[in-house]
Amino acid sequence: VKKVDPSTQRSVLGGNILDSDNPQRNKGKVRPDKERKPTKLKSLILSERKDRRKRITGEDGDESEEPTLPKQVTQPTLIQASDFTKNISDGILEAKCALCETGVDNSPIVKLESVDNESNVIPKALEGIHSRKFREYCTNCLSEELTANVCALLEKVAQFQDRTFAQNPIKANAKRRYVAGINQTNKYLLVKKVRLLVIAPDLEKNPGKGGLDERINNFVKEAENQGVPCVFGPNRKRLGKAVFKNSLVSCVAVLSYDGAQELFFEIQKGLIEARLKYRILISNSGDSAAKIEEVYDPLVVKEKCSTDEVTSSLLATLRKELVSPADKLLKAIETTSW
Repeated sequence: VKKVDPSTQRSVLGGNILDSDNPQRNKGKVRPDKERKPTKLKSLILSERKDRRKRITGEDGDESEEPTLPKQVTQPTLIQASDFTKNISDGILEAKCALCETGVDNSPIVKLESVDNESNVIPKALEGIHSRKFREYCTNCLSEELTANVCALLEKVAQFQDRTFAQNPIKANAKRRYVAGINQTNKYLLVKKVRLLVIAPDLEKNPGKGGLDERINNFVKEAENQGVPCVFGPNRKRLGKAVFKNSLVSCVAVLSYDGAQELFFEIQKGLIEARLKYRILISNSGDSAAKIEEVYDPLVVKEKCSTDEVTSSLLATLRKELVSPADKLLKAIETTSW
């Protein structure tokens, strides 16, 4: 029988065997991992989420908790004909007085105000274009071809970086090909080492100083100043898959696209077309917002009017409603052959 040296044999002390988890009991002091403090941006995002949740739950609570009035049992009362006619006549007189105070005019209604400044037109136009999945900071239209090219380039660059990291981690850290995340992107944008910036078009709304919206707008402006192409294509989930991460990725900064030049040139061509489409879309929606639709309405308020004007306008509208069916009936009779 071969004897086992007790010094070489490791003894693992188990916990309660009947416990389903069966936690192992460590011998000696074990320091627990320190909890990472959230960054300023993350804390702002979490506070915005909390406020949004409170607003939603508050609205639901107000709707659900409607005050219920107790039902009062009342005895039926008899109404005489003279009282009924008197109430009707009083109501008609009050309505006439109210109309006289407001007034009537046969001028057309202008639905939209006259637009003098282009700055007023563009926000109204953008309201119809943008949504939760296509935010206001985007500067190009989304297309499947552009998104596919961006994902293919990111996958290729990520594969190159993983391969160099497996061979020599120190060299891979010194010569990175891409970085993911807002903080890393900001770091390399300030150093002017970014060659391509990819931002997800479906980021959360986080207004305020130092918030997510301000950061993204600063990225777009800085990329434009440096001449770096900024692409809005794949969403957060697809960006994470492209760089082989199991989490949502907001933005990716490509530092070197060596080995994927063809895809980069294809992205540049597609980006020019997408930006042109976006500008055309904004201009078309701006023109439609600037158009003024006029609708004729005989009951538009004036400062002063007489009861004769009120009655004449009301009679005119009633005649139109009464005459139109008769005209249709006469036309139908004339067209029919006996």
